[in-house]
Amino acid sequence: DRLNAVAGAGTYAFIDPGTSAIGVDEITVGLIYKPGSVTPVGSAAILDRASFTDPNDLGSQQNRPALAQTFESNANNERFTVVVNHLKSKGSSCGPGDDDLTTGQGNCNGTRTAGVTDQIDWLASDPTGSGDPDFMILGDLNAYAQEDPIAEFTSNGYTNLVNQHVGATAYSYVFDGQVGYLDHALANGTMASQVTGVTQWHVNADEPLVIDYDQDFNPPGYYSADPYRASDHDPVLIGLDLTSPNQPPVADAGPDQSVNTNIPVMLNGSGSSDPDGNLPLTYCWTQTGGPAVSFTPNLSITTFIAPSESVVLTFTLMVTDSLSLPDPTPDEVVVTVEGYRIYLPLVVQLDESLDGPYTNLNETLIPSWTSGLVLGMIYFWRGKE
Repeated sequence: DRLNAVAGAGTYAFIDPGTSAIGVDEITVGLIYKPGSVTPVGSAAILDRASFTDPNDLGSQQNRPALAQTFESNANNERFTVVVNHLKSKGSSCGPGDDDLTTGQGNCNGTRTAGVTDQIDWLASDPTGSGDPDFMILGDLNAYAQEDPIAEFTSNGYTNLVNQHVGATAYSYVFDGQVGYLDHALANGTMASQVTGVTQWHVNADEPLVIDYDQDFNPPGYYSADPYRASDHDPVLIGLDLTSPNQPPVADAGPDQSVNTNIPVMLNGSGSSDPDGNLPLTYCWTQTGGPAVSFTPNLSITTFIAPSESVVLTFTLMVTDSLSLPDPTPDEVVVTVEGYRIYLPLVVQLDESLDGPYTNLNETLIPSWTSGLVLGMIYFWRGKE
């Protein structure tokens, strides 16, 4: 309400998580959005199972539950899912085997890392039922850029957007004169490709504590209602250009064929397609089996002359769309070449020695070995009068 009092009625809205509280303490997560830019799709999802909030069975909530919501762009109906987090802090111990006392990652490193592993599995199940592959993870992960929780995300296909766009000198927090960033934005592959830029708005970390929003220990008169020192962490700003990810084309090499020797054979890839309509396609035929034949490989329809013997030939077709994205699974076609089986005219002599006489010429004797094509029959009849 206070945001809208300044920005105008209806400028901002919040995601209703469907419950009166997320988690069990006073600090929680939430999502505020602009209805003029995006529309929530479906209901929010909350990751509050013990394998995330208390993965090392300490008996109480450690990582605060995460909140996920899918949004749809009002401009082009493209969707993406945002997950906001607040992982366990370094401020208190989680016990031996969980705290990192050797590499500087501090208390509860194991709890944070195990929580990330569980969240990755949860996101793979599409918890909001969006049917869309784009996921972005935001929030205070209480882990610096080189620590295990972040490495767990990046080793499972998520991009550290702050590192990618800001670099090694990025910071959003100052602790005892040392700087780093605990406030992260990570995206999976399809989401990261739609990120246009990332920056950190240094309105808090650089400012002195004396002007802090928390005035319990500050002398009166120094705080002012402006953006500076509204928190002890700096915000992360992410630019998006939401587009549909380019889907690969689909190669179609046509049905398998059975042909005769020494005739022209057509390989037909004209049934290949691209789901995004990124045409024209580029074609590449490759022979992968049988005696080599001559053909032009870069045509949608190409021909060759079948060999003069019975053989099996195999070919694959790969297609690439106009944005240079290839089909990851080339299609195969098998061409079976068989020679003609033609039998010359058959002469059958019928006489008494064949248990005649025969009166019906339709009762001809055709040897069992004539399994092919019999072009004609010549009958000689020599029987009794």
